Amino acid sequence: VPAWLKSLRLHKYAALFSQMTYEEMMALTECQLEAQNVTKGARHKIVISIQKLKERQNLLKSLERDIIEGGNLRVPLQELHQMILTPIKAYSSPSTTPEACRREPQAPHPPSLMGPEGQSPDGKDSASATGVPATTSAGASGGLQPHQLSSCDGELAVAPLPEGDLPGQFTRVMGKVCTQLLVSRPDEENISSYLQLIDKCLIHEAFTETQKKRLLSWKQQVQKLFRSFPRKTLLDISGYRQQRNRGFGQSNSLPTAGSVGGGMGRRNPRQYQIPSRNVPSARLGLLG
Repeated sequence: VPAWLKSLRLHKYAALFSQMTYEEMMALTECQLEAQNVTKGARHKIVISIQKLKERQNLLKSLERDIIEGGNLRVPLQELHQMILTPIKAYSSPSTTPEACRREPQAPHPPSLMGPEGQSPDGKDSASATGVPATTSAGASGGLQPHQLSSCDGELAVAPLPEGDLPGQFTRVMGKVCTQLLVSRPDEENISSYLQLIDKCLIHEAFTETQKKRLLSWKQQVQKLFRSFPRKTLLDISGYRQQRNRGFGQSNSLPTAGSVGGGMGRRNPRQYQIPSRNVPSARLGLLG
């Protein structure tokens, strides 16, 4: 909540929101804010912002459709970065007490996120990698895309998510972004933005252990792909114009080669001067 309020430039009301539950905040009205001595401009801004919070799941569904249709990933990634700063509550259905219990032991044992990664082609290396070095996981399989497509778009895309499951919807969109990153033209900025976003999700309390394991797997796959770029694709893309400019520079240097030819032209008169010196000597021989 403090980060969200700071993005709205309303961080001076952080103490007020700290006394509320998530449900109370989402149900805030302008009258209630007025009773708390919140200024008129701030009241209006808070009510509008809370309404936008209620529309996040629909926005995520819209982003998912745009990503599937192959749109530019930059705008969805920006939206996701803004959304991860907003207050997000862990989803709990009437029968999710076991799920909540599963999430609690996760905090004291962060390596458990990386250990049970067997379903992913990168799983056996993730325990030693601790989620960061993807070079070890990169050697797990030669071909990236068949495995990555299945892991990014597996069972996540099949079952519809219940209303209010914002972390689940967010995770699903992250899976779609992962797929697009793996199959589209590499973009270093998008990849870096995606990896930063995953890091924020991995330390967020609203995401379940299962969701974090998926996110970690996608992170390792994208890291693996990213590390294969700098020597090949990324350098080719960033250096293509530089290479062309260098090529033009070489073509511009051709006149200097012409100047070498000019130098050869200068030698020719010297060669003509040599026989001109020999002529008098020959004439002297004839006279002798």
